[in-house]
Amino acid sequence: MSTLRISNIEAKSVPASATTDEKIKITNSSGDVLVFLDGKTSGITTVGINTTDGNIKFDANSNVVVTGIITATKFVGTIEPTDLTVSGKVSVGGSVTAATFYGNGANLTGITGTTINNNADNRLITGSGTANTLNAESDITYDGTILALAGGKYINSTSPYRVAGHPVLGYDNFTDISGGSYATRLGSTGTSTLRSTQIYGGGSHLATFDGVNSRLGLRTTTPAKDLHVYNPSVSTVRIETGDSRGQAWDILSTNGAQNNTGTLSFRDESGASYMEFGANGGSPQFRVRNGGSNDLLYIDSSGRVTKPLQPSFYGRGYNGTNNNNWKFDAVAAASGEHNQGNHFDNNTGIFTCPVAGHYFIGGGWGFTEDLNYCMMGFRYNGNTQLNLWEDGRSAPNGNAKHVSASFALVIQCNANDTLSFVHSNGYSAPSTQTQYAWGSIYLVG
Repeated sequence: MSTLRISNIEAKSVPASATTDEKIKITNSSGDVLVFLDGKTSGITTVGINTTDGNIKFDANSNVVVTGIITATKFVGTIEPTDLTVSGKVSVGGSVTAATFYGNGANLTGITGTTINNNADNRLITGSGTANTLNAESDITYDGTILALAGGKYINSTSPYRVAGHPVLGYDNFTDISGGSYATRLGSTGTSTLRSTQIYGGGSHLATFDGVNSRLGLRTTTPAKDLHVYNPSVSTVRIETGDSRGQAWDILSTNGAQNNTGTLSFRDESGASYMEFGANGGSPQFRVRNGGSNDLLYIDSSGRVTKPLQPSFYGRGYNGTNNNNWKFDAVAAASGEHNQGNHFDNNTGIFTCPVAGHYFIGGGWGFTEDLNYCMMGFRYNGNTQLNLWEDGRSAPNGNAKHVSASFALVIQCNANDTLSFVHSNGYSAPSTQTQYAWGSIYLVG
């Protein structure tokens, strides 16, 4: 065997006209390539071992690129392969981080299996109190849309339940009413924009608690008053008691303190028509008005009933006739004579009934104008219903004119029926002095 020792080998070429002088090839005696160096590309030297193909590449940045397989007893330093296949064992003293692990993990050690008891689709998993064992709860399920609890199960929380961050159902301390310390609260108790609470049933709106204006609406979403009941047909409110004494209901109106009784009013929207009980702490009373400031019905604290606008007429003093219907001297004085509602026409002597009902009619005279017979009666719808005759022609004491006749009765009438006092022509009339004749008609009810 021969040995060749070379102390220095230097080769140089001009890159502009590269030749094979830029390559060095070492072969054995048989001509087989042992080492092949190629420096033709500027900044990169490739090395071929047992081949002229450059399977190892060195560049100016101290990078080494190997094409093929590298086998080593030990690698030291940082390795950043794109793909790494290991057929044996990998021992890592630090942490292993990977985007994806492949394989079935059959040979992994130090991992304990976990058992899930009673498992089934959509069941929530809870702990069991036993290591490596979990339970699937059959009473609570979630299918991605609905969280469901089985019958008889409930949610228990010491904090209010929230919707969109707002507390809507809970309980809190409450001692305003004796006998308890807590109260259930429905609706938002915070100062958020969740100000009102609505109740639905059967898919329909039932009630709205207006937290902005402190109002309650039943079947209306916009209550206009403290309590607003709406029905598309007829709104009704029923207060029922099971008391054997038959007490129906009790509504108390107070003016401030509970023992300071106020006025209880039932009014229309305008406030002009109403029925009113009480007198704001004064004497008890009852009144009914229908617009304006006049009472239709008034009952004072002693039970005395007045109906100031009740149709009523009283005339005094005979003043001739119109078609035998009496006319009167006085029909509308400051006191006494009156014509409430103006239902009596003193030009025609006719009273027109404004409504159907029972009417009182009464009249009379006490002195005749002439020494003759005198008649008085009344007409109903133009027909004479009653005649009263007195003889004023002569008398034992010579005062023949001092005779009188009168009547009083109640008659049932329809609206627009007419009543009048009647006199017979051809006979004496009552004296024309005011104090000797009278007539009155009024609606009894």
